[in-house]
Amino acid sequence: MTPSYNVLIIEDELPAQANLRRALEKRFEDLRIVGLQSSVRGTVEWLQNPDNQADIIFMDVELSDGMCFDIFEQVEVKAKVVITTAFDNYAVRAFRTGSIDYLLKPINEEGVKRAIEKWQHLTSIERNDYSERVSEVAQARPTEQTFL
Repeated sequence: MTPSYNVLIIEDELPAQANLRRALEKRFEDLRIVGLQSSVRGTVEWLQNPDNQADIIFMDVELSDGMCFDIFEQVEVKAKVVITTAFDNYAVRAFRTGSIDYLLKPINEEGVKRAIEKWQHLTSIERNDYSERVSEVAQARPTEQTFL
């Protein structure tokens, strides 16, 4: 059974939101879109809800009530983020917030594919690193200590 991963789309333009959703659903059967947000406020509320979990977030820069960077100042974003925007002048700020990719609109399937493959690669590295650490701890022998 293939694991399923959760995607949050943050986009205030409905045509761009639909285009991104279509590109994701068409090529990646293991991704589930678990949320659609269009504002900073709605996104912060979604991320603060412990029932909501996203593995990857596609995030537009200019939202209906502010900039996506405001989200990072209000809540911890644990998921990997791919910035989506029509402007190239936000790239430095996007990468400073820890985003893993930067897609210029109009977003095409190849760009989405590249971003997802990068996310999968990073996730695989993190999972392997975690597994190796657990294995090292499990194999370590406790040292004998004398307490006075």
